[in-house]
Amino acid sequence: MRVQLFYVFATTLVIVWTSTFADAARRGQPMYKFEIFGSTSTRFPRFIRENGINRNLTEFTLCMWLKVSSLVSSTEYPFSYATQRFHNELLTFLESTDDGHPSVGMFINDVSHKFAIVCPTFSLGDWHRVCYAWRSVDGFAMIVVDPDKDPCEVTMTDFAKGKMIQLGGTISLGQEQTFPGGGFTLDQSFDGEYTEVQMFSEILDTEQIFRISTCLSCEVDRSYNYEEQEIRGDIIDWMNHGFVGYDGGVISGTNVCR
Repeated sequence: MRVQLFYVFATTLVIVWTSTFADAARRGQPMYKFEIFGSTSTRFPRFIRENGINRNLTEFTLCMWLKVSSLVSSTEYPFSYATQRFHNELLTFLESTDDGHPSVGMFINDVSHKFAIVCPTFSLGDWHRVCYAWRSVDGFAMIVVDPDKDPCEVTMTDFAKGKMIQLGGTISLGQEQTFPGGGFTLDQSFDGEYTEVQMFSEILDTEQIFRISTCLSCEVDRSYNYEEQEIRGDIIDWMNHGFVGYDGGVISGTNVCR
């Protein structure tokens, strides 16, 4: 009798736990975030992934949730990918403007190729979804901010046309690199938080970008297992990201999708 009662209790516990987990999955809630605060002349909080891109890229889509705490420097760099060839092989930036809404942009193959947009809805202290996309063959480039809400979007052609992003470099979240994995300076840091960083080896269409920008990304089947419906990055998959934190970079929970 006791064995039967224990079995019933254990089964109920498993169902309750899986139901709770599945409910969170149904909302598509990112379960954790990276926090980067308080860079100093000797301390540079960051998250590093060596061999960050494992193939040469002639197109990509990079999306992430960002919360910018402050623009301590006139320009901050959320995402830095450096190789031996270019320390700014791929670099995203936020640049302060007179109206208080930062310019959101990227460099490819060093600073000679720059592309940016100013969005009136982008504000400090709030979460924003930012997606960058690029294709080498015609130089098509796109930046989209908050595609699931009040989208702010810009496109262009002939941006870094015919160029390539080289494999084998190092990705740094939070600090711009002067060489792969190092060369950090205080005026090239990022002050804020990340979650749901995804990178793809191709350009996603508008519908796909919208899907990865919403929280309703999963569904639950009848056996209490959840099935991912969200598109996951083949270069960076946030569920298996491979980043390592240094100098006080913090991983914590987030309720951004609640």
